[in-house]
Amino acid sequence: MTLEAVQAGPLLSPARAEPFEWEPANRRMLLTLLVYAYASGMFGSKEIEWQATQDSGLGYICANQLPDWNTLRLFRRRFQWLLTSCLALVFKSAVRIRFLGEDFDELSLNEFCLRMAEARVREAIIADSIDLDE
Repeated sequence: MTLEAVQAGPLLSPARAEPFEWEPANRRMLLTLLVYAYASGMFGSKEIEWQATQDSGLGYICANQLPDWNTLRLFRRRFQWLLTSCLALVFKSAVRIRFLGEDFDELSLNEFCLRMAEARVREAIIADSIDLDE
């Protein structure tokens, strides 16, 4: 679901000047990593960095090119709208799978999933703020 959401989500134009580590392929990897982490309940960038060294699934997403916690934090800040949109798509897919065959008011489902995604991103911001205060 995470990969489908990232592939469906728009990536920013490569014409825009971005740091080298945020070339389109790396943006896709960082986006996939953060969507997966936030959907799984991992929020702090330091926690995600550490988990990527321990969890083979996260290591696979990173293609064993593990980003540091500050890169994750900066990416979230720069592409928060994209991260939120892709996360909402993951939640929407999960709800549809969980309640297979049930009809949904599309507008209500979209709003519900967007609110869930926004809450997860806020949770990540709070976790990183706490880490920076330590």
